[in-house]
Amino acid sequence: MYEVVFPQDFEDFEWEIQSKGYFSDIIIINNGNRYLINFYDPVRFSQDVQSRIDCIGFFSEKNVAIIPMVTKENIILCVEGLITSGEINQFLIDTEF
Repeated sequence: MYEVVFPQDFEDFEWEIQSKGYFSDIIIINNGNRYLINFYDPVRFSQDVQSRIDCIGFFSEKNVAIIPMVTKENIILCVEGLITSGEINQFLIDTEF
């Protein structure tokens, strides 16, 4: 069993997250492990990748998931897919809580 924990007021600013194409303040709890995943839409992700490459010459980021649009529904579907497929095991566990 797993749990996706959204900020309490997520619905109030979900429209803003959709327009930014990025969100990281979500906690996924699976089998007692806690994960912090950075969700991007493809456009925002490619912009961030290019920006970092231009600035520092490379791109690296842990716990990234790319979804069609950063919405609550897509985040939940992504987490379900990560857990069902076992790909959640490729993500780093948050040990700082």
